[in-house]
Amino acid sequence: MLRLVVGVGSPHGADQVGWTVVDRLKARRLDDATYIKVANPIDVLDCLGECDELILVDAVHGLTPKTIQCWKWPNQQITDGADGGSHGLGIVQVLELAGELQLLPKRVMIIGIGVEQGRVSETWMPSQEAEIDAIVEEVETLYA
Repeated sequence: MLRLVVGVGSPHGADQVGWTVVDRLKARRLDDATYIKVANPIDVLDCLGECDELILVDAVHGLTPKTIQCWKWPNQQITDGADGGSHGLGIVQVLELAGELQLLPKRVMIIGIGVEQGRVSETWMPSQEAEIDAIVEEVETLYA
């Protein structure tokens, strides 16, 4: 199975959590997945190719900070509350477009990591670094 794990985010504040988790997952080299980071979810369309499974990791407002939520796509819960967030065209809109273009792999998962409202633009705090390892381990169990 070809697995693509995508961190969505930026190098700024809590918005970098998706990128950080993907970097740590890649460093562990637990499987032969392809790991990439994107600043704009639309860039995922260029990477789908022959993958059988897509896993998207992103910071999410509205979840309790530091909690992790996993959704299988399609999912009405996230479709109803979706907007582009800080990325313009959001993950939900990109997945809907990928579906219309018949680019979606067999399995799609979205892993959201709760961040505090307003924290996206703030500097990543050193105390949060210790929490990332626990988040990475939980993310690993979600797609193992």
